[in-house]
Amino acid sequence: MFDYTRTIAEHLAHTTYEDLTPEAIEFAKKSIMDTLGIMFPATTLVPTSDVVHDLVMDVDEGDKCLMVGYGERASLLEAAFMNGSLTHAVDFDDSAGIDRPLVHPSGSCFPAALTLADFLGTTTGKDLILAIALADDLGIRLADCVKGNILWDYDFFPITTIGVFEATAAAAVLLKLDANQMVDALGLAVNRVSGIRDTLFNCEFRSIRDAFGNQEGIRCAMLAKRGFEGCKTAIEDLFRIIYRDNVDMEPLVKDLGKVFTNSTLITYKMWPSCQGTQPYAEVVLQILEAHPELAVEDIASIVLKGPKESYDMFYPKEEKAHPATSITSKVSIPFVVASMLRKRNLVLADFEVQNLDDPAVLGLTDILEFEIDESHNASSATAVVTLQDGTVIENRAEYVRGAVCAPLTLEQLIVKFKGNASLAKHPIADIDGLADALLHLEDVPNVKDILSYLS
Repeated sequence: MFDYTRTIAEHLAHTTYEDLTPEAIEFAKKSIMDTLGIMFPATTLVPTSDVVHDLVMDVDEGDKCLMVGYGERASLLEAAFMNGSLTHAVDFDDSAGIDRPLVHPSGSCFPAALTLADFLGTTTGKDLILAIALADDLGIRLADCVKGNILWDYDFFPITTIGVFEATAAAAVLLKLDANQMVDALGLAVNRVSGIRDTLFNCEFRSIRDAFGNQEGIRCAMLAKRGFEGCKTAIEDLFRIIYRDNVDMEPLVKDLGKVFTNSTLITYKMWPSCQGTQPYAEVVLQILEAHPELAVEDIASIVLKGPKESYDMFYPKEEKAHPATSITSKVSIPFVVASMLRKRNLVLADFEVQNLDDPAVLGLTDILEFEIDESHNASSATAVVTLQDGTVIENRAEYVRGAVCAPLTLEQLIVKFKGNASLAKHPIADIDGLADALLHLEDVPNVKDILSYLS
């Protein structure tokens, strides 16, 4: 019987920076910049981030590792928890998947890697790139094995289920675990999977979901480094129990070490909302761009069409059209589309709590309806717009801007990063210098040089 856990462990233990493809290096650097950037606005725009920060400051007396965006320090594990709580707080982190949802890879592992690098004090830029490239690749491969819709067809939330494996892998690579220790680390991680899907979309927990996995990943890797044994069949057990053996194992090992899926499946968001809402924002924006003379007052109704998985992001409409919190507004198709109709763009401020009751936006949700159309996948949507004079405009979008087939340019990513960095609670004096250092991360002798910009 093929030993998948051992195969992955040996791959993680033996792959070096020099083994990475140029594309894998490029995308790992992009993911590092993008993910670090989206952590900053969480410190000023999201109340849950301050709740976690205040908890850490109240119960923790460490001062070893930096808490991103706050300029303060805490112990390794508490700083990892704090940093992990920031990556999805504004729902602006990278994602993976083309025709179906997979995972948000970098938010699941980057805080663990960055915080551990700070703790170790000897991690180079190349080391960090390697850890993120391998961890992202592992998370995407694991998710791609699962048949059907990994989000809606199963009870456990994929990010908090697979994410802990990513964080463990990133930490284990930085700790330079051997293959046996890697097996043990993954064996410990399988006992830390968590997150019931149905409980995550109507509360604020989703904003801090990555805190737990990033902290646990470091703990699992460090225990394994000290000789603590875990189960030896972690990946097989994950698929057997959580995913009921409804898997195809080929994506896990196909071209392993030759093709790094971070460079083939990761997309970077143009807008700060759930990836599942963005096809609907995209299809409506395309109509507005094609008809610049069109005013929202001219529109009588809009019927949005998409797969059945979108239904729960539209209904119950009364609840979705009037989201109570920032994080729930980002998974509301009515709110996201109404905001796009009103402003022809989506920015972080649109989802701040004080802006969720804008009558100009909420009024537009009344003209929206949704129909299930299984000719669509997770990345496509149709809008049928009926104007007040009876004219009908129909448009179908097959993907959103920022997708693999329509990627953001490096310049767009840099602009996004700098804008996000300007929102850090602890001001960053040299954002341009920080961006330049990240763009040349392979030349950075110590990751602490990057963190010095944030202190």
